[in-house]
Amino acid sequence: MKKTLSLALIAVFCLLLCSCGGSGSAQSIAEKAARGQLEDDIDAYYSCLAPDYIAYMVGDDGWYSSEDEFKEDIREYNYEDERDYFSEECGEDFTASYNPLNPTEFDEEEYQDIISDLTNNYNYDESSIQDLAQVEVSVTAAGSSGTQRGYKTFSCVKINGKWYIHRPGFDV
Repeated sequence: MKKTLSLALIAVFCLLLCSCGGSGSAQSIAEKAARGQLEDDIDAYYSCLAPDYIAYMVGDDGWYSSEDEFKEDIREYNYEDERDYFSEECGEDFTASYNPLNPTEFDEEEYQDIISDLTNNYNYDESSIQDLAQVEVSVTAAGSSGTQRGYKTFSCVKINGKWYIHRPGFDV
């Protein structure tokens, strides 16, 4: 019994570790973020955020005193409009499909400017940043009132082998 319980706890722990960030690709983390936004799954979206960005935004020196306060602000001011748009255009019953497009390449100067911005303005640890990408996700929503397509761009940063998104985005 104890062995079965231990194995179950290990499996749950492994699943939780895998759900934070994404080791696959910038496209997969951008798709997960787009899905979390449109499907009002704040926890899925929040798990996509770069840990350095969360540390910058939440805590004693951050803009928010708690993660819950930060999550509520993200939900209320950052993606309700998109859900409302698709509901109005496609119907309340809309379903969405997601297609992450190829990442935008940065030249060396843009890459270094972004690294500088992340480290100087958001307190990222430069030594942990391994790669950067800008990914556009095509979202197609279909419902009883019609079909609409929209695009959402995500700035992605690879930190210690895992991809995350950075808000508000890269300024290039």
